[in-house]
Amino acid sequence: VLVDYLAFRDYLRQNPRAVEEYSRIKTQAAALYPHDIDGYTDYKKEFVTNILSRLDENRRRVASYLDSLDKSLR
Repeated sequence: VLVDYLAFRDYLRQNPRAVEEYSRIKTQAAALYPHDIDGYTDYKKEFVTNILSRLDENRRRVASYLDSLDKSLR
């Protein structure tokens, strides 16, 4: 799961249009589900899942980096 968060973060850092779209979706989700964190999260899920499905290479890179950190700390 951490790998997904980091890969998604990295994608947003490299794609300003995606940031704008994600911000719009988050604003809509907050307006529709002001007191329902599950509804808020579900509303964003399709966008996040769509992005993550395109990030296999980035996820592997992040996972490899985290694995190397883990090994260096042992």
